[in-house]
Amino acid sequence: MVAAIAVRGGAGTGVTPPTGWTLVPGGSNPIDNGTALRLAVYYKVAGAAEPASYTWTFTSTEKASGGIQAYANVDPVDPIDAALGQATPSGTLHSTPAVTTTVDGAMLVASFALASGASWTPQTAGLIERYDEASVGGPPNTRTASQGTEQLQATAGGSGVMTSASSRAAPGAAHLLALVPRRTTVECLGLAAGARETLCLRARPATSSAGVVVYASSVPTQINGMVGIFRRAGSAVVGDVAIEEVSARISDLAHAALPGDPALVAAGQVRLVSAGAAAVPRAVTITGIVYTFAGADNPGGGCVPPSPCTDDLLGSAAMGIDFRHGADQVTVTLRGPLMSNGAIRLEDVQANSGTLAARHDGAAVESPPAALAPLNTDNVLVPLSWSSGD
Repeated sequence: MVAAIAVRGGAGTGVTPPTGWTLVPGGSNPIDNGTALRLAVYYKVAGAAEPASYTWTFTSTEKASGGIQAYANVDPVDPIDAALGQATPSGTLHSTPAVTTTVDGAMLVASFALASGASWTPQTAGLIERYDEASVGGPPNTRTASQGTEQLQATAGGSGVMTSASSRAAPGAAHLLALVPRRTTVECLGLAAGARETLCLRARPATSSAGVVVYASSVPTQINGMVGIFRRAGSAVVGDVAIEEVSARISDLAHAALPGDPALVAAGQVRLVSAGAAAVPRAVTITGIVYTFAGADNPGGGCVPPSPCTDDLLGSAAMGIDFRHGADQVTVTLRGPLMSNGAIRLEDVQANSGTLAARHDGAAVESPPAALAPLNTDNVLVPLSWSSGD
């Protein structure tokens, strides 16, 4: 929630917010326009139950106005990306400073205040008015007028100024802040601390530390084609593909790519995990190449040897393929090569009757190494080896 409070008296009027409300940091907040006007902007992360109203108090009896704008899907830990405010000269056009956002999808919240009774009209294209309130009683030049507006900024960068027009000419103040959207990276199951998912097929909802469902469950039984997660060189996007809670699935999962094509490609990790035993036997079958860049930058082709080629496949010390289903009665079948730019881990994390092994199909067109051919004509257990540095 964002609250903007306009009160007469400027710096001579102290403002005390209700419990739980915090003054938005930075950007000359509160904003004083001489002794005519003070604009103070606050925020509060709403709890499970909020009162029907809030009360701000002042150190002297002055005319005041304001409003509250409420938003969902805001990062509750670090909600403010940027904020700036300024006093505006007497007139009918009042503008905020511009801010520079660092995240895509930021919500720009612009608050305007006037040292007069008046109404407001947004002037910036796309700026949406959410409230337009003025104090009551007395001549207009003893009152205040407040406006709350918003505009969604799709891409990180400069916001430009936000401008609104008042119906009377008077000194004013304007403030602009950017709200950080809730991060879409959610911690995966605790089997791999610090792993973050970009795409997740999960059998149970993902919840925050407050118990709020962030993502609903997604339990398809069949996926056809390649699932690919890429990123630009140097990007902070993690790019993990996770298939979580295999044991909790209500059905088997089969993922089949076209013959010879990749099944799963991830800029980060490919993970298949589960936390406990399955109620009934379950199977996960992946047909196709499982390939991961392990968090290393994807090959961009922008490097000409012998220049340092930081965006080529130079290997990564990070985990690439991590298949630890850790659940009894779960069968994992991989029908295709595993290729990783980083580490590969195939293991059970719980003692159970299940197994997890890479098998080479002796009946496939590709022939196994001659040393393995006499061992079995059906499936042959093949030791896995890889290199992360060359």
